[in-house]
Amino acid sequence: MTILSNTQAVAARAAVNLSQSRVAKDTGISRAYLSQFESGKRILEDRWLTALNSYYREHGWSPEAGDSVPAEQQSIGIRMRDGFQISAALDDSQVEQLLDAYYDNQLQIEELAASEVPRGSIFQSVAKEKALKLAFKLLCLTAQQDGIVRQLRGQDVVAICNTMPYHDMETTGQYTGSLIAGALGLKELDQEEDETALLDAEIA
Repeated sequence: MTILSNTQAVAARAAVNLSQSRVAKDTGISRAYLSQFESGKRILEDRWLTALNSYYREHGWSPEAGDSVPAEQQSIGIRMRDGFQISAALDDSQVEQLLDAYYDNQLQIEELAASEVPRGSIFQSVAKEKALKLAFKLLCLTAQQDGIVRQLRGQDVVAICNTMPYHDMETTGQYTGSLIAGALGLKELDQEEDETALLDAEIA
């Protein structure tokens, strides 16, 4: 039996507490296609409907459960999605955006962590400057993951990427967020800001 309706697909996904991003990643279906199908804007091919049906059944869903969303998903407070606790203050689109960012970051973290450490041309010793830059980027990606998880839980984020100028920063968290943004290529520091930062560091 295949999933016959978009509402049944939505209910199945809600019943197993998974996001569109996670389902798309596990099944190979485009997340955009899955989103359009669930919203009734697209009809999926039978092979994808069969794949979805098998996937949700493997995760414990039964078509006999109907199209209703489980009571725990409707309750106020905390809900689950992909194993994460989700704040009720976030709507589904916000949750999907955060989980998309989480999975993208996780892929970068895994690739970066598995990459070979840079080495110099002499004696093949570790090229410390390049290695430190990669290590710092890895730490920033890890910090970003923590920030995403905290946002999913509805908690305050200590340091989140920001592109504000140095002279507008008031907290260490904001400065750290700026460093993270720079390390991830989300912020380009102009020469004046860069020199000011170095001067301040030397004075301190």
